[in-house]
Amino acid sequence: MQQQAFDTYASTYDAHFTHSPIGIMQRKRVYYFLKKYLSNKEAILELNCGTGEDARYFLENTHSYFGTDISEGMIEVAKEKNKNFTQNFIALNCLHVEELPQSDFTLVFSNFGGLNCLSKNEISALSKSLQNKTSNKALLAFVIMGNNCIWENFYFKKIKSKLYKRRQTRDGVLAKIDNQEFKTFYYSPSEIEELFKGEFEFLDTKPIGLFIPPSYLNYFFKARLFLLSCLYFLEKLFANFSFQSNKADHYIIFLRKK
Repeated sequence: MQQQAFDTYASTYDAHFTHSPIGIMQRKRVYYFLKKYLSNKEAILELNCGTGEDARYFLENTHSYFGTDISEGMIEVAKEKNKNFTQNFIALNCLHVEELPQSDFTLVFSNFGGLNCLSKNEISALSKSLQNKTSNKALLAFVIMGNNCIWENFYFKKIKSKLYKRRQTRDGVLAKIDNQEFKTFYYSPSEIEELFKGEFEFLDTKPIGLFIPPSYLNYFFKARLFLLSCLYFLEKLFANFSFQSNKADHYIIFLRKK
């Protein structure tokens, strides 16, 4: 179901999120926290690479790169977007987690809720798989939707009460894209740390979208860009602490191979 949903969404995903004001602001915050861990010698594996926006970022900064996604539609968009990059190795493939290539990756990256499509058992299996596919002291950097977003708690309590606290549902919730349903799971930073603790140690976590709203509010803020800019300013000024992570729309979590 996930594959079908994202295949149909691939052609419009960039317009709906990547190039939207909220999408741009949230991605800038991801790169702000990520860049202090990067060198120009990283061998990067991206999980759930989507339309290849992050592939372009990594390749522009001279990193070798391998991207994978279960959606053929997303991969086709990503290949077209990155067709002019020849200075570094790049491969984009339609692969499931269990089909990851054997390699010594130094950084494994997943952006904007890719891992929220996995159950706890699937994330545990991923942890074991990455142990055998990464180099010594490899870094994991995952951007995940937490389970206590203050924006969402307020919005759904006031506007759509049936969805209030949906992120705290333990068995996941059904999400819908273009009439295709798929399961979404929400995890706190401590839950992700626990699921990876056998093979990887926790380093840090930071909020992404504490003041910047979730992307489903683009319709409201596209006519209120000054207000959105003010929220972005507050994000840069005040959203820099680990304890805020699970209150944000997303958080970025960093783990290191033991």
